[in-house]
Amino acid sequence: MTFTTIRTTAAAAAAVLFLAGCATAPQPPTAKADYKEFTDARWLPETAVRAPKDAKEAAVTTEEALKNGIHVFYGPHDTRFALNAEGNRLRVTESQTADKEPFLSWGAGAHTLFRNSKPVANTGAEEIRFLEDGRALIRFKGDANYFLAVAVRAYDVSGNPVRQYMRDGNNLPTALAWYTDKNAVFPEGSLVYQTTWWLGDDEIVMPAKAAFTGASSLERLTTTFTRGNLFCLPYVNHQGANPWGVTFDPVKRGRRAAEGVFQVHPAKRSVFCERDDAAERTVPAEGGKWKVRTIRGNRVMELIPNDAVAAADIGIQPVNAGSMAVGFAEVAATDPAEFARQSKTVRRTMRVVPVRILKSNQPITDFRLRYNDTAAAAVKAASDKALEAKQYWEASSKKVILK
Repeated sequence: MTFTTIRTTAAAAAAVLFLAGCATAPQPPTAKADYKEFTDARWLPETAVRAPKDAKEAAVTTEEALKNGIHVFYGPHDTRFALNAEGNRLRVTESQTADKEPFLSWGAGAHTLFRNSKPVANTGAEEIRFLEDGRALIRFKGDANYFLAVAVRAYDVSGNPVRQYMRDGNNLPTALAWYTDKNAVFPEGSLVYQTTWWLGDDEIVMPAKAAFTGASSLERLTTTFTRGNLFCLPYVNHQGANPWGVTFDPVKRGRRAAEGVFQVHPAKRSVFCERDDAAERTVPAEGGKWKVRTIRGNRVMELIPNDAVAAADIGIQPVNAGSMAVGFAEVAATDPAEFARQSKTVRRTMRVVPVRILKSNQPITDFRLRYNDTAAAAVKAASDKALEAKQYWEASSKKVILK
């Protein structure tokens, strides 16, 4: 073999090694998407129920969907809700992952119901029957003991991008949808479900686990947030949002008033509750009325805003404006597990928390899409990868800031 041949062979081998190194170099995970890539998101409050874009409605009844099993995701955590026959009775069972979010929830952590100021788990034996209109009527026989009617509409999303159908309760992309591979698509036979609920009685839920007011009673609430001290209400985040903070007109001290007046003030879009004195918008002369009533043994203040205060600007999608309200409730400052360990004679410490009031026998549209087994498998696979991507890019961002 000549020197020239050896040199040429060595060069070729080096080239192969170089190319092999390029081929096996680790690629960074999916970067956060641009908002324009979500073609079905209007970034506006939802005024009506609408079908998911590019999805064909499927002829699947609520009963058929429940028999086949329905999944819901909170982040990567999956809950499956399915119908089972036990003798002459129909029951539903839930299989949950570590986060323990149930099928019925208004956001992560917003599934706990309250009875006589106590937080109670709304689980228990779940019996079901079907109404003449096709809705499923479910009785939850746990400590909460309540009735719920549910209807689902099915849509075929086979071959469509997974991330376009990962939606939260406001019909916006979930936190993981932003990091989901755009090339991940649903396999054949994938169905998503839109869900509508009807509750048998008025209920209250806490839309956020960490929400607090610092007040120990509704009376203390009205004296704490007055004049310059605002309590900022939640709002549906969109380009035209006008967040509000509320203050309460004075009431006579020592009096457990049943009603009163509150005012609204422009608030900044901020993590902190701050008045926005530079906001250019019309402020109504009166924000609205408040009334105290009892809901399932809980003392609740319901805010009834002036017509000039948009539903979306107090945290309610317009489509649900007739079915939900916002307010405050006095609840015991302990969790269900602590109550189980306590005797009935233990003196309870009360706290006031912001709540959503869910009205009985009114349709509540839940925009968080649900999935059949086939679609859920695709969402789960995409979510696991998206979680890794989200953690990677968030860690990278912190490194840049630290530098």
